[in-house]
Amino acid sequence: MSKILYSICCALLCCMQLNAQSLWTPIDTNARIIENGSMVNGQTRFVDLYNHPIKKNKWWAVSPEAGLFVSSNAANNFTLCKGSNLISETLLSTVAVDPLNDRIIYLGTGDPSNWINGKGLWKSFNGGESFVKLTLPDCIVTSIDISPSNRLILLVATSIGIFRSVNGGVTFSQISNTNGIAFTDLKRNLGINSHVIYATGFSDLFVSYNAGTSWNVNNSGIAFNNNFGYGGRIALSDSDSNLVYLFFAANNGTVFRSNDKGNSFQTMKSDLSPNLLSSFNDSLLSNQGNYALSIACGATSSTIITGAHNIFLSSDTGHSFTQKTFYKSIIPSGLHKIVYSSNDTLRIATDGGIYTSCNSGSSFTSSIFSSGYFNCYSGNVSNNSHFMLSCITPNQGEIIFTNVEFKNIRNPPFS
Repeated sequence: MSKILYSICCALLCCMQLNAQSLWTPIDTNARIIENGSMVNGQTRFVDLYNHPIKKNKWWAVSPEAGLFVSSNAANNFTLCKGSNLISETLLSTVAVDPLNDRIIYLGTGDPSNWINGKGLWKSFNGGESFVKLTLPDCIVTSIDISPSNRLILLVATSIGIFRSVNGGVTFSQISNTNGIAFTDLKRNLGINSHVIYATGFSDLFVSYNAGTSWNVNNSGIAFNNNFGYGGRIALSDSDSNLVYLFFAANNGTVFRSNDKGNSFQTMKSDLSPNLLSSFNDSLLSNQGNYALSIACGATSSTIITGAHNIFLSSDTGHSFTQKTFYKSIIPSGLHKIVYSSNDTLRIATDGGIYTSCNSGSSFTSSIFSSGYFNCYSGNVSNNSHFMLSCITPNQGEIIFTNVEFKNIRNPPFS
């Protein structure tokens, strides 16, 4: 009798669980987003944007909180890689995809902007439907490089050093003289069959001349007023593989340029003005730091684009800059990654989503995501109408949802 009662109870419990699951329905995925006045806040924070090296219409975007997204139409529309939401208890940081099999995806964890530790590196064999944890130690992964000559060779820049794998992430070895050093970026020289790779820390440049097997510090010509760079990023030119640009957060944005593949550098911009980092272009010393910092080379070898809160463009190798966007007037702030494509096309990962410009930053369109994704700190339901939700977000302000639209009713910041 007891066994029968136990079986009935189990069956009822299963029915209750299934019924509870069936009561969950998605909020209208076609809901519009209405901004508050002239301030563009967007949806949720994205810190990385990756273009497939062969399939140029295919893009991946990483949101630390919302997950990994993929687009097959040149970043116009994105859908969620569902397996990224199953990686628990960590934020997401960066992505790289196998050049010959785009179902193999490497996904880094941690928060490279707020510098929150992660759960190492993960790998998907099925296009992001599921991920398995690799043997890389727990850390913040800031950049992943897949060798173009051997897809099994990986280089991973992290908050605790540079790691190398020769078997697709089955095992990793740490580069000995990088142990304990926090790295903020890593890029491979774009020359044909080049073995030169660059990596930046918060103040130093590391260079490898043997495809990442060994690394040396090379700070020739790199200097800061207080001897600290506050985080660096690298930009390489498609038109000239000898050119290397470095962008550090020191002194309201410091730019260095190398004409000899990174052997030596000259300072292009180190003055407080223009302020490449602040919300408003003033001469006050900015505390933006490493949070959102990006640089890309443009159509010519003399053109560079920088981003922090606003986009600046230089057509003379960094001697002078023109401000292209003004704080949240065209796109959200927090410009974490800039990717330049042909025909003056910029795609940018921001604190409010992914944005594309086809005219070097004069105007933008936002990418469309399959659902309303917001990074909510807290929220509540109206006492008067259960169709009305209100939520507080760190970068977008206060958002309400009423049946058919998300509306920003209060701009950040507020208490």
